[in-house]
Amino acid sequence: MQERIGSGSARGRLVLTPDNLEALESLLAEGLGGAVDLIYIDPPFMAGSDRGAYRDTWPGGLDGYLDMLYARLLALRPLLATTGNLFVHLDWHAVHYAKVLLDEILGAGNFRNEIVWRRANAHSDPSRFGVITDAILFYGASSRAYWSDVHVPHGPDYIASHWRRTDAGGRYRLVPLDAPRHGDGGALIYPWHGKLPAPSRTWALQREAMEALEREGRIVYTAAGTPNLKRYLSESPGHRAQNLWDDIPPVNPMATERLGYPTQKPLALLERIIAAACPPDGLVLDAFLGSGTTAEAAQRLGRRWIGIDSNPAAIQMTRRRLLALAGQRARGPVSASYRECDHCRQMIVRARSPRLAAFPLHAFTVEQIGAPVIAALRVGTGEGTSPHLEVTVEARRVTLRLRGPLAGVMAWSVDWEFVPPTLAASTHHILPRRGVLADHAEHCYEAAGPCSIAVQVVDTAGAVARADFTLELA
Repeated sequence: MQERIGSGSARGRLVLTPDNLEALESLLAEGLGGAVDLIYIDPPFMAGSDRGAYRDTWPGGLDGYLDMLYARLLALRPLLATTGNLFVHLDWHAVHYAKVLLDEILGAGNFRNEIVWRRANAHSDPSRFGVITDAILFYGASSRAYWSDVHVPHGPDYIASHWRRTDAGGRYRLVPLDAPRHGDGGALIYPWHGKLPAPSRTWALQREAMEALEREGRIVYTAAGTPNLKRYLSESPGHRAQNLWDDIPPVNPMATERLGYPTQKPLALLERIIAAACPPDGLVLDAFLGSGTTAEAAQRLGRRWIGIDSNPAAIQMTRRRLLALAGQRARGPVSASYRECDHCRQMIVRARSPRLAAFPLHAFTVEQIGAPVIAALRVGTGEGTSPHLEVTVEARRVTLRLRGPLAGVMAWSVDWEFVPPTLAASTHHILPRRGVLADHAEHCYEAAGPCSIAVQVVDTAGAVARADFTLELA
């Protein structure tokens, strides 16, 4: 059974698979060769730890790890568009070896950057300098790879030193309105207030633009009569992002977006990568999805996406956070909590600011490659050691109550008009950050007759239990 969430054409795909290599080969067989605009992967770092939902220990040590990574990079390469980009997020354990592999597979000439992300403020590492950075290797598929500049806001020290003047329009700096001369200067050579530019210079703008700026009061003259432009801080997008990223904090224990998943990356990190390296409406692929940050960032920025993971808990955590996106603003820090509407039973925003714009829930699917492991959800009354479903029918109103031990349940959903094999739920209950999981759902049908219902329950480990049944309404 495939699960479909949301209405309209599907913008994203969650793929659960025992081996992401099998999933990548399946995508290629579907005809997605050369169709992916951006690949971001955050594979295990080979750090030798085992944290339950996440393992980065490898049989065979470094050789085994590099064999795993090499096979997946080879499988990713044919999926990448000729204008596509690839980012591989690693740390010091294996990044140098990975670059050799990437140089071979994508070509050393297509290497763009080693991005250094500061992920901590300090580490007390014995007998060495503290390790507080990760490395992100960035390659283009070809010389035609897509690129869009992204900017970083100026810091307070830079603003204080470079934007020292103020007037009614706010902080501003003076920018000379002359420029180096190229050729004869053309239309950029003309007398301005009785003054010509220096012999090796031209004016920066043609006369009409200079006249418009002067009418707006935007030109300030030096004692020698040289014009300067008032450039306001509010007009500056910031400075172009460089390859040292020390302005994006990690997901710390107090972060609002924290999900409790080991190695969770901040949304701002993926938003920057996607904004720079994936065209609008492009396709983003993450073959080591983890907590789902790539899928959420792509969803926020209006890109299509595919997320693959072998861990059921990772897939279900991503499913949950995408459901919670309904009602959230499209970009920027998470600044609202979520609850279920008492009337429509959908996730809605309880915003800290009324100015937050609604974010529509784009449709996505949840798929599984290989034989799915799905338990049967018991329907009926009585006690038990696992959750079960009680059904009450009053004329055309159907009420479902989830009973039994619910402490481990992360989410449950109902498709009130089930058409096999796709579960297209319209009611979703997810465990809130604070409080308890809603344990009932109801639906009123417009007409009597048979109705087919499917219910899915997911626990915190990602295990799934489902039930589907038909009722006869009077």
